[in-house]
Amino acid sequence: MLLALALLWGGSFLFNAVALRDLPPLTLVWLRVALAAATLLVVLRCGFRRKSATVSDLMSASDSEMKSAIPI
Repeated sequence: MLLALALLWGGSFLFNAVALRDLPPLTLVWLRVALAAATLLVVLRCGFRRKSATVSDLMSASDSEMKSAIPI
């Protein structure tokens, strides 16, 4: 898994160097974000089952859990 991550990480620098010759930076960023969003959508649709939160689940959340969810 570490080798795959290293290949993806290193390959992204090579891809960016080659792609920036022909594409404007903002277009390249948009393409990367769109590809990541599509990949995440596929993973979420296929990989996880949705669990609905009930009111009692939300009410039982501790104070520290609620404070850590609010970035203030």
